[in-house]
Amino acid sequence: MHRSIVVPTLIARRNAVRPLEVVGGILWCVPSYWLQMVFPFDFTHLTDTLPVTWKTSLFWISNGLARLILMIGVAAGAGVAVYNAVSHVVIRQEMKSRRESSETNKEHVA
Repeated sequence: MHRSIVVPTLIARRNAVRPLEVVGGILWCVPSYWLQMVFPFDFTHLTDTLPVTWKTSLFWISNGLARLILMIGVAAGAGVAVYNAVSHVVIRQEMKSRRESSETNKEHVA
């Protein structure tokens, strides 16, 4: 999955973007799964509308291979969403404990 660096750069915090990445993973996973279940895969005519130079590179794609690639995408989207959700929670807790610890140290110094 493509990770954009624009938003974390603008807000200067990587963890704040993780909920958006969870949504992105879900928005990839759900439609891909729906497409897997609904779309009638028939790749026998996949190369009919392509230029001649591309036909030789895509003639080997079968229905089973297309379904496999799509299911790998579904699994990857779900995995990325779960990973980002767990990472967000763990990092948020770690940041909170560091903040509390630094506040406690400031009180003891003063």
